[in-house]
Amino acid sequence: MQNTPQGSVKENEILFYQAGAWLTTDEINRNVEQAAKAIQESLARLRNEVTRFEQDLPGVVRVHLDERRRLAEADASTTAGI
Repeated sequence: MQNTPQGSVKENEILFYQAGAWLTTDEINRNVEQAAKAIQESLARLRNEVTRFEQDLPGVVRVHLDERRRLAEADASTTAGI
């Protein structure tokens, strides 16, 4: 994106800043719209990744817990045999 506006987040809004004597109103509006669209697309990807993470997390945790349980049971068996 050319001449990307800068921005900041204040409470529940994003404020865009763009400077340049050569910029027209249409260029500024187009640049801000492109930046807003890029933010929306990034948020959509993030939502999908979070959803996938939430779906996968129980299985990942289960694998690690099962391994820890197996090791703990093996240690308990070894200790009991001493």
